[in-house]
Amino acid sequence: MLTLSQQILILADESLEDSVVHSDSRSLATLLLIRDIQEAKSPLRYAGFSHSSWIREMQQASDKSIIISEILDSRTRNLVSVSRISDYVLSNELVSMALAMVAEDKQINRVLEELFAEEVLLLALSQLHHLARIKITACQSFFL
Repeated sequence: MLTLSQQILILADESLEDSVVHSDSRSLATLLLIRDIQEAKSPLRYAGFSHSSWIREMQQASDKSIIISEILDSRTRNLVSVSRISDYVLSNELVSMALAMVAEDKQINRVLEELFAEEVLLLALSQLHHLARIKITACQSFFL
């Protein structure tokens, strides 16, 4: 599933850690594990010794998919931005974006509650023509 995913969101869990640095460390470790799994499962990977560094491999994996990591400590941002292995969102920015979406459309709050619920959520988005046999003849939209 990780090799097929195009976008992954890693949220920080402050309840498991006693400091934001430890929470950020857990988020970054998760990010690196996901990138490593993606790179190892890549059909382009060849057997034998790779001369590229792990940073270069992670950057190549990041070209195939987007992983957004919630970062709680702004000092961690420097590490993530220098290595260029992830997109990141500072925690305050994530909250601000969610509030802006709810202010724009109050119905989005139910969607956000479901997405950020404590229980595990698997969300798979597919194009309509993969799910139903529909001949698309004109621009179709949910917002008519």
